[in-house]
Amino acid sequence: MEEEDIKLSFQSIMQNSNKTNMKFNLSVATMAALSLESTDDVNAVQLAIEKMVKEHIALSADLDSEKRLRQGLEAKLSAFEDQKAESLVDNAITEGRITADKKEKFLSLAKQDYDSAKEILEAIPTKASLSAQVTGGKSMESEIKTMDDFEKLSMEEKLAFKQENPEQYTKLFNL
Repeated sequence: MEEEDIKLSFQSIMQNSNKTNMKFNLSVATMAALSLESTDDVNAVQLAIEKMVKEHIALSADLDSEKRLRQGLEAKLSAFEDQKAESLVDNAITEGRITADKKEKFLSLAKQDYDSAKEILEAIPTKASLSAQVTGGKSMESEIKTMDDFEKLSMEEKLAFKQENPEQYTKLFNL
């Protein structure tokens, strides 16, 4: 029942009864819920009911607040999972594991079951990079011996060298 319904019911009882002769027949459970020892004092019963109604309203407000908080957290989690799936598929395209025309299919799979999509994408071999094809499959490590050699590379090649040859990269800067 809502607060207004309870108040109207109580007012109706009060109007139809003589307050001095009024006695409530409440169950033991109801008396315990209202924290009453007897129902002889009409004012005490009324105060107990009003207190319970206020507590109910406060708890309802807390529940609504918690529901909104949960919905907000679920929305953030969903956005994070979508972003994670998007990143996985974009990386697979960048690495040459899949072509861009298959993006939507893998994105759908990744949103449904991220771990399976990741496993499938990691099982697909990457395509050889253009720099590896240009150098005839030679590694950049064998060609880059000095800082001057490193500086001649494009930014993309520098990043690739750093990622593929971390020890050689460190040696170049620690001479």
